[in-house]
Amino acid sequence: MAAALAGLTLPAVVEELLSEMAAAVQENARIPDEHLSLLKFIFGPSAIQALDLVDRQSITLISSPSGRRIYQVLGSSGKTYTCLASCHYCSCPAFAFSVLRKSDSLLEPRAPSRSKTYSHNSLFQRRTALPT
Repeated sequence: MAAALAGLTLPAVVEELLSEMAAAVQENARIPDEHLSLLKFIFGPSAIQALDLVDRQSITLISSPSGRRIYQVLGSSGKTYTCLASCHYCSCPAFAFSVLRKSDSLLEPRAPSRSKTYSHNSLFQRRTALPT
């Protein structure tokens, strides 16, 4: 994988990494440890917390007929938070602390558009916000 990623921008690397992980999940294969290590290297400690949310199937993608998409995340406290990928915002306290208060940088990967997205051993749920 490393040779295939040489010369790519960081968002392109993330997109390729997520594509390979999604393919492994769709084939019911185990996601290589190298891929998980790369996620942790790119995103830092928050990658582990995000994978935990995915494993618990706590993330739901909601899309409208117009194509707008948001993610609802069920936090460990039982509270639901809204994440807006289009403007890199989440209503959870962790986002407010790590990004807004500390001014951490934001990565803007553009994951491939799929009905199912990578999810370390499980898939995101998908539902439509409005009936078509």
